[in-house]
Amino acid sequence: MSSDTAMAFSWSLRSLLTGARAAPSGALVSETGVRRGGSVSTATGSGDSGGSPPLDALGSIVRSWATHAFDVPGHTAAQSQLEANQWIEHVMLGAPLPQSEGADGEPATARIAPEARNWRGLVGWFADRRRTESRYHGESVRDLRAGLWSLVDAAHSTLVDSAETERQAVEQVDRIRQTLTSDAPVSTEDLIASVGALGELLVRRRDEQQERLRTFARRVTRLQDELEAAQRLCAIDPLTGLANRKDFEETLAKTVAVQSLLREPAALLVLDVDNFKDVNDRYGHQTGDAVLRLLAGQLVRVFPRSCDFLCRYAGDEFVVVLRDTTGPDAVLLATRLIDTVRGMPRATPEFDGELTISVGVAELAFDDHGGSWLQRADRALYEAKARGRNTVVALPE
Repeated sequence: MSSDTAMAFSWSLRSLLTGARAAPSGALVSETGVRRGGSVSTATGSGDSGGSPPLDALGSIVRSWATHAFDVPGHTAAQSQLEANQWIEHVMLGAPLPQSEGADGEPATARIAPEARNWRGLVGWFADRRRTESRYHGESVRDLRAGLWSLVDAAHSTLVDSAETERQAVEQVDRIRQTLTSDAPVSTEDLIASVGALGELLVRRRDEQQERLRTFARRVTRLQDELEAAQRLCAIDPLTGLANRKDFEETLAKTVAVQSLLREPAALLVLDVDNFKDVNDRYGHQTGDAVLRLLAGQLVRVFPRSCDFLCRYAGDEFVVVLRDTTGPDAVLLATRLIDTVRGMPRATPEFDGELTISVGVAELAFDDHGGSWLQRADRALYEAKARGRNTVVALPE
């Protein structure tokens, strides 16, 4: 590593740990609309706004924020985007807010004059959302910084303890060397005692290093989970709401590394919809999409743990990564999934076919890498298809 690279890494780590600020790298660029129900609403220059520059600027600000909203405790990104669009339509076009009621107690439908619109309400709503995001961001950074400090402290303790053990080992080796090279008669008891002490030191050092390694790995796993939770917000399949293929490839490699290090089990499931092409050909792609969304919902129900990784891999093929799960347990869960899918409601009113899936299961082997693990699960899926579909197969390692 070059000195410049080392200095940059050291500064970056220190900045993250101590909260040092970097200079801003650029300005945000406003978006042109807010996505709502599959379309983009562009209120600018229409309705009662009359092309007013202040109103257009206000709408652009709210749209830009909503486009980049993210999930925070109490509010999902989708909720924030919907509410933002409703506020834009209210202040720019005079549309009534959803909670507004008319004189008869029914939801209001009449357009509202500009002077009667709830401008203060928009300010309060926007300020509340920004405060919530700011608080969430601050807590996330503090948690991340605390996690990194924990890792730094563990690494420092390891170095200090290793240095002390090394010093004691060197003393014992020097004592043995002096005993063997001295002209004085060799004391068998002293020699045996020194060798025994050295052996105990080495055994203790090995045990301590293994325990530190396990502790370090657990801390890394927790930190990894927190970072992955943030990253997955940007790695979502738009149709199903599950993770996408790129996120899966990264998660697969990390799971192999961490679970192998901890010597803990993990299982990989590969599944797809039986005869899915026939569904698309007979009922159309909209029904096919509805089927995939329903299947994604069943996956979330059957695999509810936060550490269960669910992904739409390609087309109608899905993958599930299960940490701390043996092959036999994964087969039981896959069987439950098959039964759950058979009992799903219709994807669309016109869909009257039976929906089934096939599942391949592979437990992580000690010498696996991501590619070999996925390949074994894929072979198991093909075997399930060959056995008549609507079943689960787990091939031996």
